[in-house]
Amino acid sequence: MVFNSCNKNYTFDIYINGQRIKQANHVKFLGVYIDSNLSWENHILHVCNQVSKGVGILCRLKHISPRLILRKIYLTLILPHLSYCCIVWSGTTNRHLNKLIVLQKRALRHIYSAGPRDQTNKLFKSLNLLKLSDIIRLSISIFTYRFFCKRFAIFFLRFLREKLFIPLIQH
Repeated sequence: MVFNSCNKNYTFDIYINGQRIKQANHVKFLGVYIDSNLSWENHILHVCNQVSKGVGILCRLKHISPRLILRKIYLTLILPHLSYCCIVWSGTTNRHLNKLIVLQKRALRHIYSAGPRDQTNKLFKSLNLLKLSDIIRLSISIFTYRFFCKRFAIFFLRFLREKLFIPLIQH
């Protein structure tokens, strides 16, 4: 895959041992769909599909299951998809993130059997759940804390220092 800007697409042939390598527009790597423009559109669509399945299950179970069980289903089927590698893909456009925010709010409304226009701020607080923006903020904060406290694996710290030329704080 060759990374391009949004305005220009670069096309050129790459050969390894005389074999032409086919260019791909997107690739799945460690569960994250990376596209050549780094727009994260394919990944967001994949996450939306996974979260939609969880929302559908909540919708079917909301009449027969107690709220505590529905919360656990949310934590099991929806939250992992929203939080996995969110540091990487959270830089996408608001248009893409809003799709996930709408699905997350829909899940909460199913847990509470609330109407489609009901406010969700109180629902997040009463269920002790984080909004997507707070999940992203928390993940970035934890990453930053671990970086400055040197709680990463040594090979990752070396990579940051040698490849990205980020000076490490020496104590």
